[in-house]
Amino acid sequence: MPDRHRRRINAFIVISLALQVLIPISYHLRAAPADERFAWRMYSSVRLRTCGVTVREQVPAPGATTSWTRVNLDRTLHLGWQSALRQDVASVVEKLLRSRCNLGASRVRMDRSCRSPSGVSFPPSRIEMDCQTNAVERAKG
Repeated sequence: MPDRHRRRINAFIVISLALQVLIPISYHLRAAPADERFAWRMYSSVRLRTCGVTVREQVPAPGATTSWTRVNLDRTLHLGWQSALRQDVASVVEKLLRSRCNLGASRVRMDRSCRSPSGVSFPPSRIEMDCQTNAVERAKG
């Protein structure tokens, strides 16, 4: 009986340790360098970047030409979600694009630009969703 109890305890310890290692590793192996949830942030230069985001949408209007209008993120999103957009957290970006589609947009676009602390600009990125097909297109530079 004591051996059986000891094996269960050992198995629990091994599973717990494995999870503590595998969960952070899964974030490091993904292709999302801006996602620093398990990073050693004090050694990271990603958090020092200053990034700006603009979201635009096309809303079809009968008898009018469709143009891009800017979405007021301060009125639309909580500051925490805006921060996630600036960090390019893919799940938050896609959720925002889909929610704008659900509100009647035909296309939604997010442009993101970042600068280093020394003022060097990184290539801008654009994510655009076609609301009819749900196709997402990512472009850099």
